[in-house]
Amino acid sequence: VQIILVDPYSEWQKLYTVDAGEQVKTAYENTDTQALQWQPPMMSARKPVAAPNASTVLREGDVIYFGVNSRSACTESLKAVISEYLGLTEDLMDMTPITLARSPSQTTFLEFFPELVYFQFPPHCVNAVLGQNCHKSVGQNALNLRSVFGINVAAIVRGDGSVSWWPGANEAQGGLVCPGDGALICKVPQWECTGSSILSASMDDIHAVLHVSRFKQRLGLDADDAAWRIWQHNSQGMHV
Repeated sequence: VQIILVDPYSEWQKLYTVDAGEQVKTAYENTDTQALQWQPPMMSARKPVAAPNASTVLREGDVIYFGVNSRSACTESLKAVISEYLGLTEDLMDMTPITLARSPSQTTFLEFFPELVYFQFPPHCVNAVLGQNCHKSVGQNALNLRSVFGINVAAIVRGDGSVSWWPGANEAQGGLVCPGDGALICKVPQWECTGSSILSASMDDIHAVLHVSRFKQRLGLDADDAAWRIWQHNSQGMHV
């Protein structure tokens, strides 16, 4: 299971209702007081966590967006974990994760259709895993995208057009960048669709991946010529 995003709890929820002119409009209801208003409420001071990790603090009511990597997750194990944490009844435990997410009998586990943005991996990212040094094999590099760049990759679009959804940190989990690959990253869910969507990663962080000088600086390779030569050797060894 890959955690894509943690959206802080808000007591407000968006809904659609009919106004006095019998026009369908967007409204906002306070789930604590049942108060209804037309204007979007003030957002929580807590911002969405776009690259959650083991130190991310979860609070009651937070929404967790996650994807399932079919290479590394056993369906039965996943069902057991979901059932335990959501306190599901025995009849719901027999459902597949997708069927469960679409079931009207529960509201804590829902299907999510993300809005995504694409960027092409540059040559210096080839033959590198998404995770840390402990996730790479001999002859591979490690991008450490979450911790160093603050980028959480939702999918890798392969050069042949196939897609590795919710890749893990290592090659076995689909997290190895190959020649011609690109990345899909999620946008943060918004209250309103009239404004510009917010990327889960900053443009500065994305540019730091794309531009080799800034890339070297982020990874501390700009001051270590020997380490950079090894990095280049590994990345060029996979080029076709």
